[in-house]
Parts: sequence; structure tokens; C-alpha cells
Amino acid sequence: MSAMNDLSLSIDHLEGQAQLALYVETRFSVAAIEGDEIGAPLVLDLIGAEVDGDYVLVYQEFAGSLPPNVAVRNDILRDIFPEQINHVNIAINQSVHSLIFKDKDAWKSAQLTD
Repeated sequence: MSAMNDLSLSIDHLEGQAQLALYVETRFSVAAIEGDEIGAPLVLDLIGAEVDGDYVLVYQEFAGSLPPNVAVRNDILRDIFPEQINHVNIAINQSVHSLIFKDKDAWKSAQLTD
């Protein structure tokens, strides 16, 4: 059974948060772009999740400095709901870099330097 098959779990409870964390780990990745290649996924720490109306917000953090060029993949809920649209915000100091995933989007890149 996949982590999100039991939609009756609530992220307000520890078990629901654990299920969400496991699910997100398998469907969300950030990796450094090295030349023209996508490197190994970076290790991200889940720092929280919350429900805001119809939205589930998941917060992750990378310990250290992110590489200047990253590739992001976000398939969260898109395997269950084909019309799902996911927004990813990468906050670096005072700037926020946003990516939108929909349809059959795979990896998207973000340049984190100005």
C-alpha cells in the first residue's frame, strides 16, 4: 500500500505526518546541475506540513548552501490526480524562486544566483 492510499489519515496526527513525509520523499527531489547533467538528489529535511484550506503545504530544508543551479522534480499527488498543479518556492536569503509543475512536467531547473 502506498503512503497516500489511506486518504483518511490527517497530517494533524503523527502517523499522518509520517505517511506524508514518506510519500514526499519518493515524489519530490532537488539535485545540483553539474554541467549539463542532473546530479544525485540532495538530502532534504522535512521540517513541517500543514493544511491551508484546499492546500497541503510541505516545508523542507537543505542543511548548507544550495548549489547555484538546481533541478527540481515534483510529482506529489500528480500520480493520483492527473490535473494536480504543484508550486515549489525556493527561498534563498531575501529572494524566492518559484516553479510550477503540471501535466507531464518532469525536472525543471532554477538558477539561484542573481
